[in-house]
Amino acid sequence: MKAAIWYDPKDIRIENIPAPSSPAEDEIQVRIAYTGICGTDLKEYTSGPTFIPWDTSHPLTGHFGPHYIGA
Repeated sequence: MKAAIWYDPKDIRIENIPAPSSPAEDEIQVRIAYTGICGTDLKEYTSGPTFIPWDTSHPLTGHFGPHYIGA
């Protein structure tokens, strides 16, 4: 599947990433028909990282570095 991945201000790349695994018993999986961009994504594009964890890991997900926009 394709994803918009933020690397640096004004550097978002559309890349192929693995599709998510099958959902667990208490989860659902949806097929995206249309998508958009929010103001926070635009701010990250123009002058981030503001909210994207870059140098330290996110306290909930543990993720840092290049980030899927909209996730």
